[in-house]
Amino acid sequence: MARKTKRPLVHKTNGDFWAFTTIIAFPAAMLVAGYFGFGLLGTFLWGIAASCGALVANTITEGRLWMFEEKWSERFERPDFSFRLAVVTGALLLILESAVLVMLFTGGVERNMLALVFDRHCRPPSPQYADFCSVLDRGLTQTAP
Repeated sequence: MARKTKRPLVHKTNGDFWAFTTIIAFPAAMLVAGYFGFGLLGTFLWGIAASCGALVANTITEGRLWMFEEKWSERFERPDFSFRLAVVTGALLLILESAVLVMLFTGGVERNMLALVFDRHCRPPSPQYADFCSVLDRGLTQTAP
């Protein structure tokens, strides 16, 4: 008769997967909640809930959080970690800043803001905004000089 071996309930995977899942859950949940019509606070709370949900799933499947693994504590404790983090953050902010400046100087910001207002208030037709939406629609459909 063959012996049955018990398999552990805790499954070990790569901590990088859970780090990625925890980080990407926040903006993904915010985008989905915004698509379904939640307000700013609602989308933010859905993002927090999704990140916490990823951490709970990590704890259930792994038995501990990814950030408490030995390799992550070694990464966070390196002396050059803060410098690398500052360089990457600075590069991302520079890219974002450049995109905003290009939009400001090309005149695309006003049209984008008007389109945002139009999408928010005029896509679901509402009788209280009918006149406003018709004027805004004409302004958006005109070609820029």
